[in-house]
Amino acid sequence: MKTTVDIPDDLYGQARELATARGQQLGALITEGLEKLVIAQLPHPRAKVGKNGKARQTALPAKAARWLTEWRALGQQNPARVAQTRSAAEVVSRMRR
Repeated sequence: MKTTVDIPDDLYGQARELATARGQQLGALITEGLEKLVIAQLPHPRAKVGKNGKARQTALPAKAARWLTEWRALGQQNPARVAQTRSAAEVVSRMRR
């Protein structure tokens, strides 16, 4: 979908520079940012109750949390390599066209 939005000139310039540095189109950068913002605002699912009436643990085990942190850091180490792949939003957008 296409839309028109008003973006302050200084923010637009910074976003354009960031997109260029990451090897992305500005639209892809904006879509990525909106996805992160919308996902962050989603309500957390309620804890499911087990057979004993107590809530099940929903937090990641320490080992899994550590792995996830390392995985995210790895993605940040070489943004040029990440920029070569399309985001899920870009793939879906192209499929809809």
